Amino acid sequence: MVDIFSDEELDAPGDLDDDERDYGSNRRADEFDGFIENDSSDDEERRMGSGDERIARRRSGHGRRVDADLLGLRDGAMNDMDEIFGLGDYEEALVLGDGMAEMEERTHELQLKDVFEPSELEERLLTDEDNAIRHRDEPERFQIARKPFRDLELTPEQLAEEARWIANALITKKDVADDLEEPFTEAVRRVLRFFIIDNYEVPFVYHQRRDYLIHVTKMHRRTYVEGEPIYDLQTERMLHEKDLWLILDMDIKFRALVVRRNNLEKLYRSLKTHMKIEPDRMLEERIPAADQMESIQDLFDYIHFRYQSEVKDLAFVGESATARRRPTVGKSVFERIRTGRVYGLVKAFGITPAQFATNVRSGKKREFAEDPNEFPHELADNFVDSDFPTSTKAMDAARTMFVEEIYMNPVVREVVRKEWFTDAVIFIDATEKGVRLIDERHQYYSFKYLRNQPIESLARSPEKFLMMLKAENDGFVEIRFALYNPRRISGYLYDYIVSGGFSEIADAWNAERKKVVDRVMAKFSELFQAGLRDGLRTGCEEAVSENVTEAFTKVLAFFLLPTKTYH
Repeated sequence: MVDIFSDEELDAPGDLDDDERDYGSNRRADEFDGFIENDSSDDEERRMGSGDERIARRRSGHGRRVDADLLGLRDGAMNDMDEIFGLGDYEEALVLGDGMAEMEERTHELQLKDVFEPSELEERLLTDEDNAIRHRDEPERFQIARKPFRDLELTPEQLAEEARWIANALITKKDVADDLEEPFTEAVRRVLRFFIIDNYEVPFVYHQRRDYLIHVTKMHRRTYVEGEPIYDLQTERMLHEKDLWLILDMDIKFRALVVRRNNLEKLYRSLKTHMKIEPDRMLEERIPAADQMESIQDLFDYIHFRYQSEVKDLAFVGESATARRRPTVGKSVFERIRTGRVYGLVKAFGITPAQFATNVRSGKKREFAEDPNEFPHELADNFVDSDFPTSTKAMDAARTMFVEEIYMNPVVREVVRKEWFTDAVIFIDATEKGVRLIDERHQYYSFKYLRNQPIESLARSPEKFLMMLKAENDGFVEIRFALYNPRRISGYLYDYIVSGGFSEIADAWNAERKKVVDRVMAKFSELFQAGLRDGLRTGCEEAVSENVTEAFTKVLAFFLLPTKTYH
């Protein structure tokens, strides 16, 4: 009887026993002897030797032996591995760090930038920068807009300043009532916190944080219930959705302003530290209060003019190095005048640019010019030198220097800029091409002969000025700005600079002072025209964009209205 639970394996019916199996296999092997030629394998085996010989040759060649115990392998495992897989470079990689590094370098994983062109990756938003945007927990819109100011961290004081800065701009634009200015500023501050601290986007703030966009006022009825007064709650919406988008855009503008002002402070601080200049009272008062790009640029121009030599010397000074004076070559004409003898003739005008600026800012004549005892051309003979050898050249140099000092004064610029922008008008001068091609049916005919057009009129039709710019770009017209009444501004500037003397000498010096004012106004005209053009273009583009957005929103709302169904 057969034990089926025995541990010994049973041959299946018809299977051969061990002897028969060996005999059969030998017989089949004899039948195929010589059928397949294996010369290559035999030659390879004779040339390379056996497996043990190859391992020994590699070990002896490098002078190292792989320890099987160190790898946790049994005895003879390395020989078996070589027989099956071939150790090759892998054996050396286990011992040599350099070999492993080379192997990793040969088998490094391919990246997209190794396969695709950079332009294709950029088009498909697959660059390293795009990946960084995806992994950062911040809206993509904010990351792209704030990219130039990524290293800027606004302080709590700067955040409060930004809220006031934006609120003041919107109050003027939206014509907010006086009693609502404080709650309006508070609403702007809360919205900025949502954008900057919480990284909330405009739709989320408008729909999910509406309570922060309204102001509630208690209105007393003058009635009482059980001795308690009764109030009516009056709500006033402070900000709409378009205002939120505008605040988001103004946040970027404020960051640019802060970066520019920080650079200005750094320059002034370096001049005091390395160049040892005396504290400038005007700079120390006006730099922290500068809240417009024009004001900051005025201060930059003033520093580069007033401390021209020191700014140039600052380029030769390192943060840890001692001050070194640059070679005294290539000085500008203003540097030579300021350090030369002729600067005494500038002082002979009897009033400094700072005193003149005081009169301009206050709108009253608080500082008075003093007249010398000699006529200008006679006094100029006492200040000639090698750079300005004649009295005429000396007087021209002194007048030019005085003009530049007034022109670079930030206070004078700020006041005259406001007056200039208020009183400016537009002129359109048709070119030869425009005279020939612009007829009554042409799209530019409405402003072909435009004269004395007030700036305020563009607020009612902002697209008109953009069309003027296009016509100018096409070569049909030229846009020119001028003062409607230039004598009005020059008139009161004359009063602030002339003396109160009645002698011939006083008249001669007052004539020289008026020449200075005329030249200053000519330089201001060139400066303000460029600024006025850029400001008008930006304002008109924003106005047109708002009008298009409003019109599109109305059309979209019309199509989204629920439709009535009739049965």
